[in-house]
Amino acid sequence: MQPSIPVPTDNLHKFMATFGLVLIVFSVGAMIFAYNSAHRELISIAETYLALEDKTGKSVQEMKELLEKRIDILASNRVFYLFLLTLPLAVGWVMAWTGFERWRKLQPLHDELLELQVVKARIEAYGDSNHRQFIAAPQVKKERARSKE
Repeated sequence: MQPSIPVPTDNLHKFMATFGLVLIVFSVGAMIFAYNSAHRELISIAETYLALEDKTGKSVQEMKELLEKRIDILASNRVFYLFLLTLPLAVGWVMAWTGFERWRKLQPLHDELLELQVVKARIEAYGDSNHRQFIAAPQVKKERARSKE
């Protein structure tokens, strides 16, 4: 089974930068989800609380106290989840920054190595490094036949 998204495994720094970006996106998305779900729950509690505002009685008072406790728990949970999700956000930011910074320093060396490999291959194939003609694979036989004539 082939992965639908190619993972950059040729360079550790490229993988590190990409994984850091994935962590950042995941953390921000999870923060937004946690905030929105807490907000929806608070709105639901507020609507229930306002519906009980006109009513009186011991059970209504207990229900209001229960709703206030739910609000306190929800507020503390929201803070906890947002704090908990800052850890992967920070790790992702450090990984992405470090990966991109090291990749930026290492990429010119890879480019130079690739250029030297191309020059070497041209020298081996054509005898000089200035040969710039590119022949696509299906046309190779036709071009070789023409050059022999």
